[in-house]
Amino acid sequence: MSNAPSFRSSFHGFNRSDVINFIKALMEENAALNDELAALKNELSDRDSADAARQSESDRLRAELVSCKAEAEAAKAHFSEMEAERQNDLMLGRVMRDARRFSDILVQEANEKANGMLDSAAQNAKDISEALDTIASQTDAFTEYCNDSLAGIRGKLDDLNRSLSGFTQEVTDKKETVSFEEDEEDDNTDSVKTKPRLVVRKIK
Repeated sequence: MSNAPSFRSSFHGFNRSDVINFIKALMEENAALNDELAALKNELSDRDSADAARQSESDRLRAELVSCKAEAEAAKAHFSEMEAERQNDLMLGRVMRDARRFSDILVQEANEKANGMLDSAAQNAKDISEALDTIASQTDAFTEYCNDSLAGIRGKLDDLNRSLSGFTQEVTDKKETVSFEEDEEDDNTDSVKTKPRLVVRKIK
């Protein structure tokens, strides 16, 4: 439709059917392009909502990571306190040996818990980083797709405008005017229906 239109000639100028068909095709293409543009805008809005949800989840995971780190630090502090107590027990002699063995057990459990928490925090940090990278990649790809689609639609609209401008200029050069009028016809029900029709008139 971006090419210049070609109409058959008639006694009063262009062939009426050719002109009407061309204008109808232009109007249908313009409506289709507007629908496509609206769909892309809706899709972009939905994508923005999804990105906001992902960002909220990312913030929650970050907060969870901070909490895990705080628990790990607390476990380390507890371990240090227990180690100091164990050293004091060693100085008390034989009476405190049982307490020292019990303390060793607690220290081992604290170490295992701390190591587990640190491993979990490290894995969570890795997962969060990978999720953020994926979100960024998907966002960039979708933005590029939308930009390309919008550019294509704008190009088609520009071509359509140029075609309409060329048609208007060609009609003007032949000193004709195009307008829509209404025909009246009887449908045998005592009522009158009007139908629009395209009229090409010679400018005097």
